[in-house]
Amino acid sequence: MGGVLKHARTMLYAAMSLAMMFGLRTNEEYEALFQGFMFVVLVFAILYGVQQYKADKAARIERFETDVSRRAEQAVKDVLRTWYDRQADQLLDHAVAQLHQRRATLVQWYQKEVLPAKQRAEQATRSAQEEASKAQSQLGMLQRQKTDHEKAKAALAAVLG
Repeated sequence: MGGVLKHARTMLYAAMSLAMMFGLRTNEEYEALFQGFMFVVLVFAILYGVQQYKADKAARIERFETDVSRRAEQAVKDVLRTWYDRQADQLLDHAVAQLHQRRATLVQWYQKEVLPAKQRAEQATRSAQEEASKAQSQLGMLQRQKTDHEKAKAALAAVLG
């Protein structure tokens, strides 16, 4: 009722202001006309008040529905964001666990196969270098023996020859 009366009162004040401006209230000959006019205005004011109240109520309901819809969408977004974050964290944890496991497997493979092969290759390289050093040190002596042999051969050929 308060909403209806508020809007009806607004219309009544407007009608009374117009009646005052045109002098309907101050003239006694228009008193009956003024009372009839005010009755009609009262009826229209009540109808206007009811109509405005319904419009206000519909607007409030629409605002409420919009607000509820917006809040529901926000709640769904928040829940989904939380769920996506949890899933991303779980995926990250799973990936880290797999990487640690693969790293451990890689380290074990390196220690079992690569490191011994590397050590064997280094040992073979050292052995080859040692043999090359020995051969190089013997090269001078062998070259001297070769020249001695060639001189002996030439001398033998000169004696026989």
